[in-house]
Amino acid sequence: MTLWCEIKTIVVILAMLLLPGWALLSLGKYRERWQPLQRWFLALCLGIAVYPVIFYAARVVFPGLLIGTNKLLLFLALCALMIILRLRKDWKAQFSLGRHAGFILFILLLTLGTRLYLAHMYPYPAWTDSVHHSIITKLVMQSGQLPTTMLPYDPGSLSGYHLGLYSLTGPLGLLTGIPPHSSLIWFCQFVNGLAGLGVFLVLDRKVSRVAGLAGLVFA
Repeated sequence: MTLWCEIKTIVVILAMLLLPGWALLSLGKYRERWQPLQRWFLALCLGIAVYPVIFYAARVVFPGLLIGTNKLLLFLALCALMIILRLRKDWKAQFSLGRHAGFILFILLLTLGTRLYLAHMYPYPAWTDSVHHSIITKLVMQSGQLPTTMLPYDPGSLSGYHLGLYSLTGPLGLLTGIPPHSSLIWFCQFVNGLAGLGVFLVLDRKVSRVAGLAGLVFA
């Protein structure tokens, strides 16, 4: 992957997560229970949860529905439109990030940077376990659905397999045009870099901002 392709991939991941996350937060007044910086982190977490719900719901309710590039772009466009309409009056308030925000964002960006650097330096996933992860990502990209088997690559059934990861790596591959193994490694390393957000949100909300910062560093 070229540097431009890597930058585009990071931007697409952020759009995939933040647009649905903020669209959900824009509904009602639940976001007012959270401080602005917490809302950004919560939006990332909600964005991760959206895609497994969509793909599993489509499998049950509309089994013939194929989720391809155009439907994904339309979904993200609708999320952006919802955000603009519902937050147009107080969008500036979402950027009042509060105390120690600079330190917190620095730690987060540093963590993400170390993970994405590894994706840049080692562009092929390691070990044998990554083979079936890449295959299932490819099946989602090809079919627009969560697969039930690994055919034509393997007859193994996926009926008892949790496919949430591939509802994220598959769309990333479709939206960026990168191969399945690249989509897998870049998305997984990005999410790996977000691993401390849950700890931060709990400590920041229940204890203090300093405790949240310490928890983020430790995680």
